[in-house]
Formats: sequence, structure tokens, C-alpha cells
Amino acid sequence: MGEWNDAEHHVERAHAFFEAGHWDEAESELRYALSIDPHQPEWHFNLGLTLDAAGRHADARRAFIRSHELSPDHSAAPLMVGMMHTREGNDAASISWFEKAASIVPDDPTPLVQHIAALTRLGEHDKAEVVYYLAQQTCDDSADLHAAIAESLIARGLPERAIWCLREAGKIDPRLPGVWSRLAEVFASTGRLERARQLFLKEVRTHPGKIEAMIGLGKVLRELGRVTEADEKFRQVLELVPDHLEAHDLLASLALHVGNNERAIEFFDVLVKLDPEVFGVRRRLGEILLKRNAQGDLQRARELLLAEHTLMRNQPQLFSDEAVEHLSGLLMDAGLAAEAVRAAKVNLERRPGAAQAMHLLSAACFQAGDDERASDAARRALRLAPTMVGPMYNLALSSIRQKQWNRARYWVRQARQVDPDDATVRRLRLMLIMHTGLEVMTGIGHVCRRLVTRTRVS
Repeated sequence: MGEWNDAEHHVERAHAFFEAGHWDEAESELRYALSIDPHQPEWHFNLGLTLDAAGRHADARRAFIRSHELSPDHSAAPLMVGMMHTREGNDAASISWFEKAASIVPDDPTPLVQHIAALTRLGEHDKAEVVYYLAQQTCDDSADLHAAIAESLIARGLPERAIWCLREAGKIDPRLPGVWSRLAEVFASTGRLERARQLFLKEVRTHPGKIEAMIGLGKVLRELGRVTEADEKFRQVLELVPDHLEAHDLLASLALHVGNNERAIEFFDVLVKLDPEVFGVRRRLGEILLKRNAQGDLQRARELLLAEHTLMRNQPQLFSDEAVEHLSGLLMDAGLAAEAVRAAKVNLERRPGAAQAMHLLSAACFQAGDDERASDAARRALRLAPTMVGPMYNLALSSIRQKQWNRARYWVRQARQVDPDDATVRRLRLMLIMHTGLEVMTGIGHVCRRLVTRTRVS
């Protein structure tokens, strides 16, 4: 009896340490209690919670499993094991645990909601729907259940059915966090922006200060053309969370939309200081600086783009194909030809059969002075897309550099047949016409000189 009381005392101390956030001390107290009586499922469960809070998820999972083994009639432990698997990205392993938890307490919607969410992430939408319909027999008044299946319906491209489910969730529990925002997002995705605006407002009024809803409302206002109101909403977010990255990005984008580049630069500058690797901010700021071209802008743009280029080389997975292509073009605009070539090669590796990617490499090589590789890439681009004007222009320009005037005229003729109004091609044609005129004048001069000579001799 004394040992039992001693163990209980250590469990109480563990609880106090847990509440204070002292995970190591809480673990020590619980393990001491379990050394006295290792057959207490509740203590193993508490140990799992403590280890989970300390970030030791594998150890926590083992503690929850042991708790379930000792008390198979309680649903909390298998539910926690399943949730830990989902948190680690292993939804497949979580399914059996959610099924166990649901079988123990059929009228508890929590394991059913988690089960549906895991099946949705796995793409097993038919199975998710089966779980949903079976669950309605025991807990059809669960708002979370309707909201969970709505996510599956959204993923399947069934917005109208998702809207019905989210409306049901809102009827059951009007204060369910995020239900009106999610419904607003679905309406917005189907083009019903005014209805989306109203629902985002409802979410904000139900949960004042909810950042995600304020951001969503601002985006819808922007799409509705109510730019001033959108700007105000994003600024309200910054009043609550001054370092909110997305709000700064959205305000910068709004400024660009109305042509206020100076204001956009201010927001982008803040973003670069907060986190230079988000939203492609260095690329976007570099692009604006190159266009503004004030004193010092070129140097700053180059620094930003070089940093972005380094990030792309070290962590290419952070860059979409569009981002790599965008970066390559900006590097060319900034006169960083060698880096532009490297970025263009990465772009081509990702899209080996894309004529545009081949053309981009050609343009970068031309700028870098590698005419041979540039011409080869341009010809390969034309084999992929015979009517692409860009490679024809580059081949004409390369021919002019090499004083191959007839070949240059050939490529200009080819380009004009495709697009006679292309301004760059017209400039090249004018240059060739002027050169032809000079050739004619030079030829006439030679003839005149010979005639004069012959006249004098005779």
C-alpha cells in the first residue's frame, strides 16, 4: 500500500511538471511510478502525452500502444496512435488504429472524422464516403463529420455536394472554427465571389481576429475589384500580426496591381528581411528594381538574383518549373549570363521536350558569347516548334555577328513569314537593308574607280 501511494504521489508530481512544461521531469516521475506498477494503462497514456509534447514521437507511440494493450476497451490510446501516424505523414498506418478506436466507441465522431481525413489524403474517396454514411447511423449530428467529408468531395471536384455538407456542418454548429471560411473558399472557386465575401464576413464576425478568414476576405475583395477594401483588410492583419508574411506579400501584389511600384518595393523589402526565401520575393523584387533602373537598382537586383540562383542550385525542390524559367530570364536581364545559362540548363532538364526551354537556353548562351552552343540550341528549338520566331531571330543575330549576311537574311525571311509584325525582326531586317545599301554603294565606288583608271590609261 505504501508503494502504491508513493507511485500515485509521483504521478501527481508528473502532472504538475507537465502543466509547467517541464517534460523531462514529468517523464522521470512517470517512469518511476511505472517501475512500481507497470500495469497502469492511464500512466502509460500520460507518458505518451509527455513524450509527444517533448517531440519524442516514436517513444510516445510505443507508450500509447502499451496503454492500449493494457486497456483495450478504451478508445483514447488507439486514437492517439492513429493521429501520430498521420502527423508523421503515414496515413496508411493510421487507418487500422482509427478503426479500432471507432469500434470501441461507435458514437464518438472523433475517430471517424480522423479516419475520413486520412482516407481523403490517401485518395481513397469511395472508402471515405462509406465511412461517412456508416457514421451517420450513430452520430449524424456531428458538424465535424460533415466538414470532413466535404474535404473529400472538394478533392474529387464535386463543389456542389461539398457546399451542401459544409452548410449542414454550419447548421449543426455555427461556431465550428473554419466552417464558414471553407464554405466561402468553395463558393469563390466556383466564381460566386459575392457569396464568398458574405461567408468570410460571417467567419470573421463569429471568430473576430481570425487571420485566415481576414486573408481570405481580402483576397475575395481583390477579385471583386474592391482594392481599397482589400488593402485595408490586409493592413488589419498586420496590425494583429506585424510579421505576417502572406499579408506583406498580398499588399505588395496589390501595390503592383495599381501601378505603385514604390510601395510594392517597401513591402517586398520587409519580406526579404523577414524571410527571403518565401513567395519568390527576391526574384520579384529584383524584377521591379530592374524595371525601375534607378541609381543602385541594378547592383541590388543582381545581389538578390544571385542569392536566388544559389538557393536554386542548393535546394532545387523549392522552385517550380515556372520559377526556374522566370529566374533564368531575370538573370539575363541583369546581365548575369553565366548564371542565366546554368538556370536555363536546369529548366531544360525539367522540361526536355519543351521548345521554350530550349529557346531560353539558346538566348542565355548567346548572351554569354557561346554562339556555337546557342545556335545548336536554337536549331533544336525549331525542330520542336518550327514556327517559333525567337530562335529564328537568335540565329539571324548570330549570323550577323559572324558576317554571314545571306544566312542572316534567310532567317529574317523565315521569321517574317511567321510574324511579319514582330518589332525585333523588323529592326533586324532594317539593319540588313542598310547593310545591303552599303554593299551596293561600295560596289559602285569600285566600278567608278576602275572606270576612272581605265579612262586615264587609255
